Amino acid sequence: MRTPVVPGTHLDPSPRSQRPGASPTTLLLRFAILGMTMFFAALLLAYLVMRLGRNPHVLSGAAGLHFDVPVWFWFSTLTVLVSSLSLWGAGRFAELDNPRLARRAYVAATGLGYVFLLLQAIGVTELFLRHRTVVGQHVGIYGVIFLLFGLHALHVLGGLIPLTRGALALARRPLDREHRATIQGISGYWHFLTLVWFTLWNVIILVD
Repeated sequence: MRTPVVPGTHLDPSPRSQRPGASPTTLLLRFAILGMTMFFAALLLAYLVMRLGRNPHVLSGAAGLHFDVPVWFWFSTLTVLVSSLSLWGAGRFAELDNPRLARRAYVAATGLGYVFLLLQAIGVTELFLRHRTVVGQHVGIYGVIFLLFGLHALHVLGGLIPLTRGALALARRPLDREHRATIQGISGYWHFLTLVWFTLWNVIILVD
């Protein structure tokens, strides 16, 4: 007498019950994100300790003034948020089997990533020029700020490499399973970088 097969149980021989676990690449990405989270959190904590443990006007070098924020950082924050949203949209359009919109959203996300880096470079340059007279007096705090911005930019640049390769692949051939996997894989990393920058920026603004 045969044992009845119940769908969804360990006796069900369908592909759903034999779904594979996370791929090595996915696991590696998760560990990398965990490590980056701890690293950025440590630097941000160091900034908070130095910032809150000193004179509240330490970044300006003059009493009564506050941290002079270049407007370029506001533009870059909006840019990376829209980029992350576009990449999410690319994934959704790919799931809905709409290659035209998926390709446009993906290319838009990639282009906005480069715009974000450009705006960050302009913002950091202007930040240094505005505070160059006091940077030497408060090397610790300014060092952490520029280190945070610089490391985040390097991680963004690292994310733009697979994003650009994916955009070129989408332009060469129709949307397929490999493209969907690429979009899904890079999306998690890109959303993480967006969250990191949004957190850094809000902490700096709120503390000031």
